[in-house]
Amino acid sequence: MKGSKHLPATVHNGRLIEQQQILSTHNLATLWLDLDLGAELAEDLQAMARHCLRWLVAEKRRASAGHVDLLRHKNAAYAWRQMVFFLSFLPQETQQAFVTWVQEQVDAKLPRAVRLELASHVRVLQQAVAGRPIEVKDTFLGWVGDA
Repeated sequence: MKGSKHLPATVHNGRLIEQQQILSTHNLATLWLDLDLGAELAEDLQAMARHCLRWLVAEKRRASAGHVDLLRHKNAAYAWRQMVFFLSFLPQETQQAFVTWVQEQVDAKLPRAVRLELASHVRVLQQAVAGRPIEVKDTFLGWVGDA
């Protein structure tokens, strides 16, 4: 498949695959339903969502460059989406408190450049929790850059 006007084919194709993974929640929703995990894990959802963010913060704090940085970014995007998946099963009040906690964690534990990188994702999470629509372009994608 050809790349878009501005992206090489590899990045374009990777983004398309990732968008399909987003639509299928990386098959997490299928497993969740088929194994009836909602009932079994209901008490652990907030802790699981917090674990995803803590892992993401730790990953973003590591210094890296080149391909390793691209892999870390991709894995951080996956962790973010798992966090959102778990969060989606919690009551709205818990979600709102969680978003406040996310902002505090990002502000307190990450360098300015990473805070700026994550700021739009935190804003989108705030919008979603408030019940406002979000744009596809605002999705936290792991495929970035030009390679």
